[in-house]
Order: sequence, then C-alpha cells, then structure tokens
Amino acid sequence: MSAELKRICGFLKAGEPELRCAAARILVALEANDDDVVAALAKAGADDNGMVRQYAVDSLKSLAKPKHVDLILPLLDGPMRDKVLPLVKELGGNPLSALKKGLDDPAKRLHSVNSIASLGGRSAYEALLKETSDEDVEYVKTVTNLLRGLIDTLKDEDRDKAYESARKALDGAKERVHKVALVRVLGYLRNPDAADALAKLTAAAEHPSIRSHAIHAIAMLNFGPKKVGATLLKTLVGLLDDKDTQNIVGPALQALEHIPLPDTLDVGPLLAHPSGQVRVLGVKQLTTRADKDSGHKLIELLEDRDEDVKDAAMHALRHEPKFAAMLATFMEKEGKGSRVDLFASILKGYQTGLPKSEVSKFLDKGLELFEKDGQGNWALEVAKSASPDEYKKALLETGSKHKKGKRYELAERFLGLLVREGGGDPEARYELAVTRLRLSAKPDDKNARNTSYPLAMLKDLAKADLKGLWKQLKNEPALTSADYLFAGLYFIEQEGLTDFGEDLLKLVVKEGKGKEAAAAKAAIKAHASVEK
Repeated sequence: MSAELKRICGFLKAGEPELRCAAARILVALEANDDDVVAALAKAGADDNGMVRQYAVDSLKSLAKPKHVDLILPLLDGPMRDKVLPLVKELGGNPLSALKKGLDDPAKRLHSVNSIASLGGRSAYEALLKETSDEDVEYVKTVTNLLRGLIDTLKDEDRDKAYESARKALDGAKERVHKVALVRVLGYLRNPDAADALAKLTAAAEHPSIRSHAIHAIAMLNFGPKKVGATLLKTLVGLLDDKDTQNIVGPALQALEHIPLPDTLDVGPLLAHPSGQVRVLGVKQLTTRADKDSGHKLIELLEDRDEDVKDAAMHALRHEPKFAAMLATFMEKEGKGSRVDLFASILKGYQTGLPKSEVSKFLDKGLELFEKDGQGNWALEVAKSASPDEYKKALLETGSKHKKGKRYELAERFLGLLVREGGGDPEARYELAVTRLRLSAKPDDKNARNTSYPLAMLKDLAKADLKGLWKQLKNEPALTSADYLFAGLYFIEQEGLTDFGEDLLKLVVKEGKGKEAAAAKAAIKAHASVEK
C-alpha cells in the first residue's frame, strides 16, 4: 500500500467524523481495493459513530472482492449486520457462523435470528430450531414465527430431514414453551407422519396450550392421498366432548374439517351431538357422500333446533344434484304441501347441474302429471330449469303426437303451455293454431272470424312465410272442410292475403260436398265480382 493510501486510511481511525467519512469516499474514488485498504474499511464499519459505519460499509460495497469476505464477516456480529449481510452473500461468504455468535448475546440475538432467517435453507432452520429451547417466552415466539417463513424456503429434499430434527427435539423437550414451539413447527412442516405424535399431545394430562396447539398443528398437516389413521380420527372426535369449547372443541372441529375424512366414518355421534357446530360437521360429511341415506338424514336435519344446522342441511341439498333422485321419490310420496314446494325449489336450483338421466325422468313424470290434470307441476318446472331446450322439445313432441292421434284437447294443452312460456317458434305456433282451429266454434259470422285467436296466429305465420304456410295447410290432416271454409272466408277479406284465402276456399270446393262447398263457391264468386 502506498504512503498516500496509508495516510488516508489513517484518517479512518481518528479525527472528526466528517473527516473519516470523507476518507472512506476518497478511497472509493481512488478505486483502492488493496487488502489493507479493505481491512481498514472493515474496522471502520464497526466504529462507534453511526455515520462513519455507514460510509465505511458503503465503500466496502464498491471495493471488496470475494477474497475479502473473511475481513467483513465480523461485522455481522454488530449493528451493521443488516447492511453487511447482502454484501457477504454477494461475495460468496458463509455468514451463518458469524451470525450465530450473536445468539449468545441477549442484546444482539433478536437481530441475529432475523438475519439468520433471511438466509433461508436447512442450516438456518437448524440454527433457529435450537433457539426454541430458550427460557424467554417472547423470544421463542419470535423464533417460531421466523421458522414458519423459513420452512417455506426449504427444498423438498431438506423437508424430511427438517421434520426428523423437529421430531427428535420434541421427544426430548421438557418445558411447555419448548414443546409448544416444536408442535407449531411440526404443523408448519405439514408432514402427515407427525399425526400420531401430535395426537398424543392432545391428551387431557397435557397443558391446555400444548393440547390446543397440537390440534391446530394436526389441521395443518397435508395428508394428500394418504389415509387418515383410525386412532387420529377417534382422538379428534373424542375431543368434541371436551369441556373447553374454545381451546379444544373449536380447534378439533377445524382439524376434522381440514383433514380428509373416510366415507366409513360413523356420522351418528356427530349428528346426535348437543353442539350445533358438531352437527354442522356431520352435515358436511353427509354432503360428501351424497347417497340416498345421507339425503334422508339431511331432510330430517331441516327440522333441527339449531338454525346453523338447518342452513347447512339446506345448503347441502341445494348444491348437490346427486340428491335429485332421492328428492323426487320423497316428493312423490308427499304429494302436496309446503315441503314439496320447498324441495321443488331445490331441484329447480340445480339447473344445468342436474344429470341428463334425471332430466329425462323429471320430464317423463311432469308430462304424465300434466296430461292428467292440466296443471303445472314440480317435475316439469325442474326439467325446464335444468334444460329449457329439452323441455320445449318434449312439449312440442307430445303436443304434436296428440294432434296426430286426433286427441286435440290434449294437444292444445301441451302446445298451449309451450307457446305461453315463450316457445313460440313457427312450428309450435303452427301446431297450436291448427289444433285450436279444429277445436273452435265456426259460426258464419265475420266478427267471429276477426276475433278468432287461431286465425290471428295463422295470419302472423302467413306474413312471415306465406308459401311455407300454404304448403303445410293444404296437406293438413287435422283440418276439415269446415275449418278450411272458416279460414278461407277470413283470409279472403284480409288485405294482401285474399289470394291465399281463395286458395283455401278452393280446397273446400275440391271436396265437392255439402254446404261448405256451396258456401266456398259463393264466396269465391263474390270475391271475383268485387275484383272486377
């Protein structure tokens, strides 16, 4: 080192703080990165004056090289650790050993544990895990909270070893604070192998805080596809009868809600439990099964004394379409009443979630009931909600089938419902118009024709597609000569449709029989004279 640099480095040791800070800045400007210069700056980084320390560390960031890391490591044991730690990492040094020195000093250890946690990795985890045996409760809480974040930085291959360390430490732990900390760590690690050890710590002989934290830790375990042990389930269910509802029963419920429960679990004790919260858990388990027996039990729980249980049962029924068949069977037995209306609303709520096979069943049932009494019914409403297109198609096909079979009253019932509910496509309106024309009275009266609903429907269809309507009407087997005459006399008087009306009257004349034919000839003749 030159005499000039040696002189400048000398200013770092003594004098006014401003002069010493200036010396640090000058060394950076001179790009002086000699080993002795870096050593002098490292010593200045531990100076009693905060401003000198700051300038010295800032200069180190510009001048230090990887070979200088050992000169900088001692600063991690001082007030500049947070500033120096990133530099040490950048230079490739191992700061853990230096930071661990600060753990022995009560005045420094909080800073040290935070810095160690920021390093991440298994070595930092092991260092902090040892600190959980300290007697200072607040310190241990801080360390445990830091471990939670640190665990997230562990690689998959390190997690198993981290679990083994925590389990081994728990086996040797004697003090309550230490046990609670290790229980929390096991929960953060989420290894399901900890389940049995944690379950043992829920025993009544343990301190309430240990029991409560053990239950919370169980709820955090990630069982994945792994089967939950019968012993653990028995333990958690047994805890639901504990007298401490806040610290034991509540966490036990949370644990049972988070872990995968087997379908073989006997929900009887849950549903019979005096606590509404426990019965709600039973309801949730019934929901996951979604079988016939579960559905019946849910219906029974709609009468529960606890509003939360009622709401849970209703929510389960409303959001699981697998209950549809069971509800339909129940409704058929009930017949009518408020409960039937309630279950119908549930079924309607499934909408597109209802399986296609169930939609077909509801359609068949609804059509059968509608044919008997002509009244809207729950089955049709459910089918309509689940599949509007299938519902409309079924009404049209059924109505058309009855029309073809000359059961015109039934045809009108189905086709009328379809058109009233917005299924007014041309085919449906045509079928309904023809059916109603066949059923309606046909007095020889102009006013009667002008107020005829089926004729008005046919007029709308004629305006939309006259050729198509003619093609359908001229070969319509449902209509008689009286029907054609009634329609012809109407259309021959309608502006723009007189030729269409005359064509209909010619169909009557073609039959050549009775008073209808004579009336049609007379109407055609009268129309011809008017045209002339």
